[in-house]
Amino acid sequence: ASGTPQLAVSSGSGAVAGTSSYDAATLTVSFVPSSPLTAGTDFTGTVSLDGTALAGGTWSFTTLATAASAVSFWPDTFTPTYPAWDDPDAVQVGLRFTTSTAGQVTAIRFYKGAANTGVHTVKLWDGSQTLLASAVSTTESASGWQTVPLASPVSLEAGQTYTVAYHSSTGHYAVEPNGLATALTAGPLTSAAPGGAYVYGTGFPGSTSSASYGVDLVFVPAG
Repeated sequence: ASGTPQLAVSSGSGAVAGTSSYDAATLTVSFVPSSPLTAGTDFTGTVSLDGTALAGGTWSFTTLATAASAVSFWPDTFTPTYPAWDDPDAVQVGLRFTTSTAGQVTAIRFYKGAANTGVHTVKLWDGSQTLLASAVSTTESASGWQTVPLASPVSLEAGQTYTVAYHSSTGHYAVEPNGLATALTAGPLTSAAPGGAYVYGTGFPGSTSSASYGVDLVFVPAG
């Protein structure tokens, strides 16, 4: 047969625009799409010569699905009305929430005011008041949002209630009055009102509040 082998790629939507090339030295035919292939899509590659598909020259492949984006309730640009409340007692403050889809918590975030010094320990609790994970914040800025990675991601089930919190040995936690007086939603996450939680101790923060204490999480939905 004469001519140059051509490689074409197609999907259920039709032919994919691109350029086919052939390297005679290595007997390799290649295809470069004009734009990135759509994620999570089935494609078919077909090698032809003089317009006729070659035997064994057709195969199918699927591009990887786009990685799920991490979800948090508040952006880094959000600053609570009171970055450091005038309460010097050791306390644990948090946020109650549910998720409509399974996924993993990879880190816990909290807003730190300049007066909020001391030791900060983040915690993740389930609805049975069982501690699922904890970590000590070791690298912090003087103020602003602090992100504390968990040693291992923690898997969450859809429809269950969880609480993310942190314990401050010197108090002075952030406060956004009525920040959780109404339901708050971010992607699959929802904090039902009143969504604030606290306890003057290291155990489960079972007391509720309509205030937000600047506690958040990094959640990666499954899939």
